[in-house]
Amino acid sequence: MTILLFLCAVFCFISSPQLSAKALEFLYINANEGTASGGHVALRFEKETFHFQHYDGGIIRIVRDLNLDFDYQYRYLENRSFYVASVDLTSPAFKQLHEYFTKQFFLQKQQDKLLKELNRSLLFFKQEFDHPLLSLQGAGLFNDQPSRTGNKSSAQSKLLRLFDELYGDDFLHKKQLELSKKKSAIPNDLWQKNRLLLSDALFVNVPYSFASQTIDISNQLLFLDVISQGFGLNEKNYFTAEGADFKLSKTEIAQLKIFQTDLLKSLTRLVDSNRPDWGKSAFALYARILSLELSIQSGQLVFLDSFKEGVVAVKAEEVIKYKTLFQAQNDQALSYLKKKKQQLFTAKKIKEKDYSLLEVVSNYYHERQRGLNYFQAIRVAGEKRLAVKTISFPEAMYPELDKQEVIAAIKHLEDYKQKYKQQIIAMYAYNIFSRNCVTEVFRNINQSGIDDKTLAKLNSQITSDFATFIPFRAFDSLAENTRVIQKKSFREQVLEKMYADENDVKVFLREFNTLSAIDYKFNERDSVFLFFTSENIWSRPLLGVGNLLTAAGYSIYGGLALPFDSGKALRSAGMGVVMSLPELVFFNIRKGSYQYLLPLTAKNSINSNAG
Repeated sequence: MTILLFLCAVFCFISSPQLSAKALEFLYINANEGTASGGHVALRFEKETFHFQHYDGGIIRIVRDLNLDFDYQYRYLENRSFYVASVDLTSPAFKQLHEYFTKQFFLQKQQDKLLKELNRSLLFFKQEFDHPLLSLQGAGLFNDQPSRTGNKSSAQSKLLRLFDELYGDDFLHKKQLELSKKKSAIPNDLWQKNRLLLSDALFVNVPYSFASQTIDISNQLLFLDVISQGFGLNEKNYFTAEGADFKLSKTEIAQLKIFQTDLLKSLTRLVDSNRPDWGKSAFALYARILSLELSIQSGQLVFLDSFKEGVVAVKAEEVIKYKTLFQAQNDQALSYLKKKKQQLFTAKKIKEKDYSLLEVVSNYYHERQRGLNYFQAIRVAGEKRLAVKTISFPEAMYPELDKQEVIAAIKHLEDYKQKYKQQIIAMYAYNIFSRNCVTEVFRNINQSGIDDKTLAKLNSQITSDFATFIPFRAFDSLAENTRVIQKKSFREQVLEKMYADENDVKVFLREFNTLSAIDYKFNERDSVFLFFTSENIWSRPLLGVGNLLTAAGYSIYGGLALPFDSGKALRSAGMGVVMSLPELVFFNIRKGSYQYLLPLTAKNSINSNAG
C-alpha cells in the first residue's frame, strides 16, 4: 500500500502542470512574390498563430489567425513552404506568453475600434450618408415598399399575435414611440474632452457615440416599420435550392414549421431586449423566418443569400479558365449538403446553428452551380452564418441638430483623430530594420516579462546577431540546437503526389514551366515568368535567364498596351524582371501563387462528412 501511494505521488509530481512542457512553434515562411516577399515569421500556440503585418499608414499590427486560416493563406494561396522550430516551455510559461500575445491583439483591436468610432462620428456629422460606416445593417434584406397585395404573410400575422400575447395590445406603436423619444434624448457630448492617451498596456475606452446610438435606434425603428407595414423579402436576397435533393417531404415541412415558430418566439424576446444593436439581428432573424415560409409554401428549400456585400468575385472568363476546379468544389459541396440535410431533419429538433451551416454551404454550392451553368461571375468567399444586407442611412431619419454644435463637434473630433494618429505612429511605426515582423515577435516576448530560462535563452540568441531583423536569419539563430520540420507548400505537395503516381521524367517535363503545368494557371497576382525555379536549384541560373528574357519580351507588349490597360502589363513585366534577377545567382523568390482553392476549414469539413 505504501509503495502504491509512493508511485501515485511520483506520477502526480511528474505530470504536474508546473513541470509538463508545451511546444511553442516559431514559423519561418519562405519568400514569394507579393506581400512579405523577403519571408515572414510567426509564433504558433497550439491552434492559434500570431504574426505582425505592415498596414497602410506605415504601421505594423499584431494579427491572430486560426492555424488552418493561416496555412490556407500562406502555404496554399501564396504557395510558401513553412519551416517550424519547436521550443518546449513549461506549461505556466506557455500559458502566460499566450495570454500576453492575446492581450496585445485585443488592445490593438480596441484601438482600431476607437478609430472606427471616430470616423463614423465624423462622417455622421458631415452627413456623408453613402459611407458603409453609416449603413443600416440588415435592412437591405427587405423591399422598400409594403406588399402590393396588402395581405399579411402568415409569419407576420403570427409575429403580431405573439407581440400582443406577450406585451399587450398596441405593442409596436408603443415601442416606436419609446424609441423615438430615446433617439431625441441622446446627448451630443459623448467624446472625452480630456487628452487622449494610448498605451500598449491599457485598454482604451471606446464611447458609444452619438452617431452609433442614432444609427442603432434608427435601425430598430426601421425594423418595426417593416413588421407593421408588411415589407417583404427582396427577391435578390434569397434563392431556391434547385434539384430533387432539396425537395421537402411532409414530415420535413412539419419540422420547419416548428423551427419557424421557435424563431418567432426568439424574435419577440429580441425586440424587447436591452441589446443596443438588436435591429441588425432582428432583420436577419425575421428574414430567415420569411425564407422558411417560402420553403414551407413551395415544398423546396429556400435560403437567404448570406454573402457579405462587396466581396471579390471571379470574372466570367476566369470561371471558364478554372472550370475544372470549380466543378470539383461544387461536387464536394453537393455531397456534403446531402449529408447535412439528412442530419438536420433526422435530429429530434432543428437547431439554428445547424440550419445556419446548411444555409452557408448552400450558398457556396448555389453560387458555383449558377456560375458554372451560365458562365457568370462567382463569389468565392464571404458566406456568413447570418445574412446581412445594408442600406445607406436614410436622410429623413437624420436628427435635427444645431449648426454651431455640429461645427464644434466636427472640429473636436478632427483634433482628437489627429492626436490618435500621432500616437499610433509613435507606437507602431513600421521600420524595415528596427520594427518589422521579426523584431515585433521578440519585442513582445521580451516585454511579456515572463521569468523563464528558455525564453531568456531565445532572446539572447536573437539579440546576439545584428542581422536578425531578416526573417530567415532570425529563424536560423533561433533554430540552433532546436528540432525543425518543414511543411510543404501546395505546389510541393501536388508535385510529390504526381511523382508518386506518374513517370518522373514526364512529370518534370510537363510541370517545370507555366505553359504545360496542369497544377498552375497564371494569374494577375504573379509577375510574368515561364519557368519554375524553386525546385530546380542547379539549373536555376539558366532557367532564370529564360524568365528574364520572357519578362523583357513581355514588356514590349506592355508598352503597346499601355493606353488600354493603365500600365498593368508593363508593371507585370517589370516585376518579372526584378523577380528573375535573384535566380541568376541560385536564389529563388517567386514560386507562383494559386487562386480559388477550397479553404482548408471548408475542405476538412466537406471531406470528413462526404466520405
